Amino acid sequence: MRLEGRCRVEQGNIEVRAHALGEFDLVLLNNIYYWAPTVRGEILKTLRQCVEPSGTLVVATALPDGQAFSRHLDMVLRVTQSSHRLPTRDELRDDLRHAGFDEVTVTELIPRSGLAVATAREPPAPNARTRTRGMSQPAPAPNGA
Repeated sequence: MRLEGRCRVEQGNIEVRAHALGEFDLVLLNNIYYWAPTVRGEILKTLRQCVEPSGTLVVATALPDGQAFSRHLDMVLRVTQSSHRLPTRDELRDDLRHAGFDEVTVTELIPRSGLAVATAREPPAPNARTRTRGMSQPAPAPNGA
């Protein structure tokens, strides 16, 4: 299956580029959720601007209470210049909710592995208008309407 024309990958500093990127139905953070706790919330709020209404933000990250890899990464983060640690499952969920997402789930991929995936969505209001590339259009009617 070819993704040409159906998928776009962007690389860069999200804090600088968020406004220029537009909106996506899926935004994926894979193994990069290692910012200091003091900036996590603001970065997630910025990312939320890049998620279309009814879109999804997915965060794949290590947790501090898993296998040796996760505990080692947690230790490295604690002793480096920034001196912060990996987020706990509850902190990840709370960070996403504070960023404005309503539907948040955090799932550990393999029990006690320390590797988790969080999904965050904010469903549009029933009669809300959806945005598509800066234009407004009516939200689709529910089935049977």
